[in-house]
Amino acid sequence: GDDAWHARWVLAALCAALPLLVNVLPRDHQGTCVVPHPHELKKTVVPPNKKRISPTGSDYYESQRACDNCEDPISERIYWSCGAEKPSGGVCSVDFCSRCYEEMQALFATCSIENAKWAVRFINAVANYVLKNMPPSARRLLVRQLAFEFPLPMFRSLVQVVVDVTDASVVHIEDNIEGVADFSDFWHTVGFMELLHSANLLPTTEQRGGQAFQEGARLLGDSFLLLGLDKCEVHADWMRWKALSNEGGEEEEQADLGGSNLLSSMPFRVDSRFTCFLAHSGFVPRAFLRKSVQYDAGPWGSDYRTLEFRRESLHDDTLANLGYCFEQGQSVRLIGVQRTPELNGKEGELDTFDQQKGRWTVSLKQNDSDKTYSLRPVNLEHVDEDNVTALLRRLVDPRFAGENGMGPGVHREFYQLALQTLVLNKEFWEYSDEVRTYWFSDSTGPEAISAARAMGAILGNAIRMDVLLPAVFPEPLYA
Repeated sequence: GDDAWHARWVLAALCAALPLLVNVLPRDHQGTCVVPHPHELKKTVVPPNKKRISPTGSDYYESQRACDNCEDPISERIYWSCGAEKPSGGVCSVDFCSRCYEEMQALFATCSIENAKWAVRFINAVANYVLKNMPPSARRLLVRQLAFEFPLPMFRSLVQVVVDVTDASVVHIEDNIEGVADFSDFWHTVGFMELLHSANLLPTTEQRGGQAFQEGARLLGDSFLLLGLDKCEVHADWMRWKALSNEGGEEEEQADLGGSNLLSSMPFRVDSRFTCFLAHSGFVPRAFLRKSVQYDAGPWGSDYRTLEFRRESLHDDTLANLGYCFEQGQSVRLIGVQRTPELNGKEGELDTFDQQKGRWTVSLKQNDSDKTYSLRPVNLEHVDEDNVTALLRRLVDPRFAGENGMGPGVHREFYQLALQTLVLNKEFWEYSDEVRTYWFSDSTGPEAISAARAMGAILGNAIRMDVLLPAVFPEPLYA
């Protein structure tokens, strides 16, 4: 039928062109593929009256522009700008600093620019054909054939070529403007990458006849990472994503208007959600995701919790301060008290915490008189769970008992040591020799819950404080 004809045509074209596409694009010093800008770049000179002197005494020029390759503000007097008119209206505002422009020109001198441009045009043409001319049923057939019939070495090369083309093209789109969808060739290539990604994962979700077990993914997930996204403006993409999330996304499209679902929409349409890099989570590198999570966690306030931890009792203090989330003045309810079980269910107020004994002094209202008890955190629960949320939202400023150190160095040391001491507790965490990572145990007691909450507080504060921690958990936790 027509579906088979479409799929055969695309596969035949890819097989014929693949030897001409592999490793044809030059790579910069970071290993990311690059291609010339599609429009002519013009030399731009910053006026002399824009010359400034920095606090360190060095000269720079206030161009009010940033390089689209390195993302640094352009401070040289000379830079290279596009300014070409776009079909949708307006002008292209891509700029390159002199250093990046000269580095790219040196790279282009070592390869065939015509071959590189042809590779980009070919992949763009295939992507446009697949998404604009093939019906959804033909796309689904193409995905199946790529997943189960296309030879693995050729599939690996095809993924690498499409990733290279997309990586090289991303620097030439204006990712910080409202009309980012105007770069349709680029987004169609991203859509083709999504189809390849679906083909890569299809063997993991489908068990064919005669097979005893499901297959694994054809390639590792890292094969699809677009490292060129690190050259893009994270905040602009995060703002687009946040706006869509706050609005609940776009309204459901009518069937005859199409949409951005690659396997069901006809015609396929690049909508505002599809133009968010964060919507393509399988392609986004860790650094990009990490910055996005930092924006999610913000805005950063000045309301810190200054907490003291003993090195010799770091595990207990971490659970007490970060796991149970108690603070003086909170209302609590007594649970699990064995010596005086009649106290269970009664409510009181936290007074002081004895760090040496690991106990809270709790005042209970009995017969119009206050009576205090010394209780472990495990025998207390919050009356108002909002108190937990409020404490976890505040940044932690850790200090080590008996030491004068404070600041970023102490933060890094504390979060790394606290992470280590928590995962070494076999009661709360299980270690897998096969993947060499830790995971949650089956325990659901108050101490296990506090350990999980303390771990979340450590990871969350590390993200907000920009502290790198060892990857002690498997990939799904960070995805």
